[in-house]
Order: sequence, then structure tokens, then C-alpha cells
Amino acid sequence: MKHLFEGNWIYFAHESQLPNPGDCFTTTIGRQPVVLTRDKAGELHCLTNACAHRGAMICRRNRTTLTCPFHGWTSRNDGKLLKVKDPDGAGYPESFDTEARLC
Repeated sequence: MKHLFEGNWIYFAHESQLPNPGDCFTTTIGRQPVVLTRDKAGELHCLTNACAHRGAMICRRNRTTLTCPFHGWTSRNDGKLLKVKDPDGAGYPESFDTEARLC
């Protein structure tokens, strides 16, 4: 898997498959779940379709936000983290990066 998918360009989708803001297209490339999204400005973004914390699938349908069903972290569909549910009471370390982006 590593030699086939993890060091080479792989055709994923054509931009015409996402004509509207909020559209998404998901698949798995090798071992990696990925999502292609179109943001409100019309830009395309390819992201890992998994929560950075627990790995839960974050995109299941067309939306302008991506939310982890496990604990409610929410990101814009360009990958910018918007909200961490209960950041003070959840026990996250002080080094927790609230400016992180999905990649």
C-alpha cells in the first residue's frame, strides 16, 4: 500500500464533481480516508477525512462545516478548526493547538 499510494500523485476527482459551495466528495486512497470540499469562496480543499484527535470520519454529506461525531470538534470545510467542545473540562493539555487545521 505504501509504495502504491503514499508517494505518488493519485487521481482523486475532477472539480466539476463539486459544482457548489459546501459540496464534498469522499473516498479512501490506500489506507487514508480523504475528502475533497468546495468552500464558500469556491476554492477546493483536499483533507484527511478523519478527526485529528480520535480518527472518526468527519464528512458524511455536503456541508460547509465538518464535525466529529465522537466528541463534537467542528472545522470549516477548508480545514480550519472552529470549535472544540468543552475545551476547559475535557482535559486537553495547555499545548493543545486551537489554530490547527485538518490536512
